[in-house]
Amino acid sequence: MIGAQVQTIAITNGTVHTMGPDGTLEGATVLIEDGRITAVGSGIEVPPGAEVIDADGQPVTPGLMNSYTQLGLMSTSAPGNGMGDQDYDAEDSDYGAAFDIRYGLDPRALIIPIIRLHGFTRAITAPVATHDVFAGYGVVIHLGGTGDMIVKPRVSLFAEFGKRGSDLAGGARDAAALRFTEYLEDALHYDSNRQAYDRGDTRDYALNRLDLEAIVPAANGEVILTIAAKRASDMHYLIELKERHGLNLVIRDGQEAWLAAEALAAAEIPVVLNPGVNLPTEFSSLNTTYSNAARLHEAGVLLAFSNVGNSGPSNPEIVRQLAGLAVAHGLPWEEALKAMT
Repeated sequence: MIGAQVQTIAITNGTVHTMGPDGTLEGATVLIEDGRITAVGSGIEVPPGAEVIDADGQPVTPGLMNSYTQLGLMSTSAPGNGMGDQDYDAEDSDYGAAFDIRYGLDPRALIIPIIRLHGFTRAITAPVATHDVFAGYGVVIHLGGTGDMIVKPRVSLFAEFGKRGSDLAGGARDAAALRFTEYLEDALHYDSNRQAYDRGDTRDYALNRLDLEAIVPAANGEVILTIAAKRASDMHYLIELKERHGLNLVIRDGQEAWLAAEALAAAEIPVVLNPGVNLPTEFSSLNTTYSNAARLHEAGVLLAFSNVGNSGPSNPEIVRQLAGLAVAHGLPWEEALKAMT
């Protein structure tokens, strides 16, 4: 059998944004061999037979990434058949934190080649909470083919606080806060008393075994816990939650995060936000502003971008346009690119 031919591509004469210590390189070459970047810089020798793409001075960047999507988990509905596949929630299931979306991923979902055309090569795809504050586990996916698309399984456990979390917990933020405390403490107690649990010799827990198992890595800080919140006061609560339990916490949404920017920076909590939101979507986000990303960056908060909250789970490629709005309102261009790579 003849071995598969290695494909070599050279992108020459580009303004290469390395997003690393080398910074931006003018007139540089990016050499790609068998699907992997093997060299970046000036004066790189192009191998004979390589496909050469002359960038003519245009920007060349790493593949872009949308940091909160439902890519691969939904499909377009067929005429007369109602909704298409929707594998990002399990509203009628008994499971919350244990819900793991990797088994519902479709690498042939129609939207994937569309977003790839816009320069996106990676995404975080995540579940949506429907009946409890914990939604389940998301993954990092690559968008380059139809095979195994998972780059990192169980990258984060996702959850809801704020207005959505309070609704899921019974109608009040205090109820949601109590659930977080109870679930985290139950998971750690279960983890320390597994044999007693198997004998039926432990105190009662609020969750089933699989949900407890799923929360353990987040409760002990081994796995990222991503919690959605809009209001600044919600973020101050989440800072307290992180410090009390030693969590590896990321805040998603964060429409009023700029009001808590100094505290978030001090607590080293990154924020995944939609930089194109300028109007409140509820009373929890009355202080929404296009300058949110710029103010967070100025305070030293690590940022990542998503489009959710602007166009819903579809059209994830528009995060490029939304990043441009953040640049227009004070975020440095390179920082906007960093938030998408």
